[in-house]
Amino acid sequence: MNTIDLTKRASQEALLYDFEVFKNESFFLNFIKDLPGLVVIINEQRQIIFANQSILDFLGIDESVQLLGARFGEIICCENASLESTGCGTSNFCRFCGILETISESQNTNKKVSKEISLIRTLNGVKESLDFLVSCSPLKIPRISCWILHFEDRSEKERKSSLESIFFHDILNTAGLLKGLSDLILKLDNGNQTTSKYLRIMNDLTKKLMDEIDSQKILLQAENGNLRLKINSINSLDIIEESVSYLAFHNDLETQKILIDDVSINYPFQTDLSLLRRVLINMLKNAIEASGCKESILIGCKKENESIIFFVKNKSFIPIENQGEIFKRLFSTKAKSGRGLGTYSMKLLTEQYLSGCTSFISTEKEGTTFFIQIPISIN
Repeated sequence: MNTIDLTKRASQEALLYDFEVFKNESFFLNFIKDLPGLVVIINEQRQIIFANQSILDFLGIDESVQLLGARFGEIICCENASLESTGCGTSNFCRFCGILETISESQNTNKKVSKEISLIRTLNGVKESLDFLVSCSPLKIPRISCWILHFEDRSEKERKSSLESIFFHDILNTAGLLKGLSDLILKLDNGNQTTSKYLRIMNDLTKKLMDEIDSQKILLQAENGNLRLKINSINSLDIIEESVSYLAFHNDLETQKILIDDVSINYPFQTDLSLLRRVLINMLKNAIEASGCKESILIGCKKENESIIFFVKNKSFIPIENQGEIFKRLFSTKAKSGRGLGTYSMKLLTEQYLSGCTSFISTEKEGTTFFIQIPISIN
């Protein structure tokens, strides 16, 4: 297996030479032109030699030569491509990038390799999640070493599929509980206190059902850019207590305990109460699902400069190879397919609508803590 220096780049002279050689290969030029999707020809250092018209249209540029020497993550504005001065493919998070893995495997095996990948790009200050089926194949062209890199956009298809899967999973689970409880009430309906107790539980489940539907509607609106904020004056500790109370009937709470950190302050600030509550509940749900039986979860808040920082801590550790994927739309550490929108929606609502930022720290010794930082006043 070949070991390639990921930081190394070809000289400008070498890039121009490869570009001229490839430009004279009329068969390959016509072949690439007719291919659907985004296509680039890359050298051994993963630098672009040539790009098809779909790439140019996607990026809004005129000529392929404008991309000469760049790497795909750099032209697509991947959020990890600028973490290191050496560019795309060289940061710690890039080690687990599906594009890099696809290219490396194709270069080492000299065969076509395909993988489904997800990345987050930042364009004009707006974060966007992109999902592709990426394929890399060697090209047999005299005098140069090159590979064809093809991207099939899966964003819309995967987004709809994932949203539908999560929506029906949550709705059907809650509706099933509601149906079972209703059947039980019919058997016990004699006007006694037991019936009243079950009626109250049914009422709580009905509220949860409506909230699940509303959550999916909000997420769709947020992704489509149609979400309108409703600014409220709230207190930091009050919103934490509301979020913890919401989860009081969560099944896993029979064996897990949510604790509110003693250092938490009840500081007044302005934000969208409904959206912030959803983000905090998502943080707590993620912590619950990641924690073992009888493990406590800690939630709290503090003021820092002109911001309120909320945090949720659990004792589980996120493997290094998963940490760079956490906020991507379809990624999930759970085995269930299509359950990867919790942290994605947390980041989307916080950064695109609440003017805040999200982050996390995960170590084997201390466990995992997620943070959201919200400005005290939001426009």
